[in-house]
Amino acid sequence: SGSVQGFNNPEPIVLLSRYVSASSWFSDIEQNQMLDLLHWDLLFDPEGKKTELQGLDFFQKLLEGFQGKETYGEGRTFARARGIGHALATGSRNTIGMMINLDNEHWVSLVCDFWNETILYGDSLKHAMPDSVKEVIDWWTFNHTGKEFTHLNLEVPKQTDFHSCGLMAFYSLTVFLFPNTYHMINPKNVDSECLKMLLRVINRHQDYVSINN
Repeated sequence: SGSVQGFNNPEPIVLLSRYVSASSWFSDIEQNQMLDLLHWDLLFDPEGKKTELQGLDFFQKLLEGFQGKETYGEGRTFARARGIGHALATGSRNTIGMMINLDNEHWVSLVCDFWNETILYGDSLKHAMPDSVKEVIDWWTFNHTGKEFTHLNLEVPKQTDFHSCGLMAFYSLTVFLFPNTYHMINPKNVDSECLKMLLRVINRHQDYVSINN
């Protein structure tokens, strides 16, 4: 019993078994925990302050802004998205990374590099960016910069199963942000990589508990 500590969302410990369950598709619980780990990497990196890492809800907020363009500029609900867009457009941030869930069944990674005016998209199924994503991201970046960004592919391994997209998307984002620290995973080693991720989560939990108890 109990909850996983040291993360933004204290999920039940029993759910950690999903990391190593055969053919277990990562839910938003696992994706959020991994994003928390990446966020802490950025906090301790000297250049990390130039990178904006957003949670799973951020693209949904951009979608709402796209669908309600007339209220995006002043609506209180879009204040965070506007603030981040302004920080990126003015240079106090250079890059924003995020993960997106497509149709509640597939995870992909996306990076908007405002410094180089590029949008990078990674899909472990090797599909092109859906128009439903492209039109939102193009609108948001243009809204804040007045420029049309170039679209590029974000490096990501091709998955060879039906469930590892979440891990692939995470490492695609991680390797882009920390190319000298992390390496792209081999699709053949997904099980062992899931175990490594579980250990990272457990270590974070134990460190937090030992400090705060």
